[in-house]
Amino acid sequence: MPTKIRLKPTTAFGRRLRQWRQSQFLTQAELARLAGVPPDLISRLESGATDYHRVTLLSLERLATALGRPLAEIVAPPGEPEA
Repeated sequence: MPTKIRLKPTTAFGRRLRQWRQSQFLTQAELARLAGVPPDLISRLESGATDYHRVTLLSLERLATALGRPLAEIVAPPGEPEA
């Protein structure tokens, strides 16, 4: 009997990351290059396979810079104002 693989649903962070990336017409690979992070990190974050709480602060800062967004907006829970 084959093993079933369950994928986590896309997280709110992953949805926002995808929206920010697509609003700048960037592919996952382009964003990864600009941010200096592994390309698979973008994919895992957007799909919810990796929770952003498990990503280093440096990687989150690099993503924020590459997307032209403040770090506070990147890490803020959806619907909450920036700190």
